[in-house]
Amino acid sequence: MLMSIITAVVLGRSITTAEVDVVGQTDKIRNHLRYVQSIAMKRSDREVWGIQFLTDRYWFFSGPDETVNKIRLPGGEYRSAADEILYADLGISISVANLPLGRVYFDQFGRPFYGWTDASNNLPLENSATVRISASGVSRDIKITPETGLIE
Repeated sequence: MLMSIITAVVLGRSITTAEVDVVGQTDKIRNHLRYVQSIAMKRSDREVWGIQFLTDRYWFFSGPDETVNKIRLPGGEYRSAADEILYADLGISISVANLPLGRVYFDQFGRPFYGWTDASNNLPLENSATVRISASGVSRDIKITPETGLIE
């Protein structure tokens, strides 16, 4: 009984709600990236699918133009009629590295690209891209590996 009380006190002081929030949102965004990649590999009605990250929001899209054909992600937290998820609604901030335009495309093989015009005119990811989720001084990273598209 005494050990369980001590454990509860120690764990209660060592894990903050910010850590739990960041871990939960990181898992959700990682799953959104994997979902987009799997849709790209399963559907042939579009040659490419992707996610656009901006300074305060992100969204899922199909086709080479990220502003057209926005699609709602399953489990996405949408407050308005817009098909974009706001970081403020999630209580986090996001930054990206090695994605110059803040977007990642996936082709029918699940390979990641940072630029896409058409199947013969595209820019494959050459270095691992990182999506960093942060809140209250706590941060977690999602890594997208070039060529294979492994998301970890």
